[in-house]
Amino acid sequence: SEAGRDFQSDGVILSYERIGVGKNIIFLCNGVGTALYMWFPIFFALEKLYKGQFFNKYTIIAPSYRGLYKSNGDKPLNINNNKYTNDL
Repeated sequence: SEAGRDFQSDGVILSYERIGVGKNIIFLCNGVGTALYMWFPIFFALEKLYKGQFFNKYTIIAPSYRGLYKSNGDKPLNINNNKYTNDL
């Protein structure tokens, strides 16, 4: 997992985590109060199903929303959906 990778959107530094090296992208938009680690049991099951090749075929990207976790910005209640859409 590559934790703490950053990018900028509208002048705000946002963070995301990335797991895997595959060309197929799975983009996880976690809900408020959830995090990437909650998906680990599913990832490990998929890795077993794919005979150890899941993370070679897929890349999982999970951003931290603006104002939450490792990302900067306004508090979540002060953000409209347009800002979230632009961030993603």
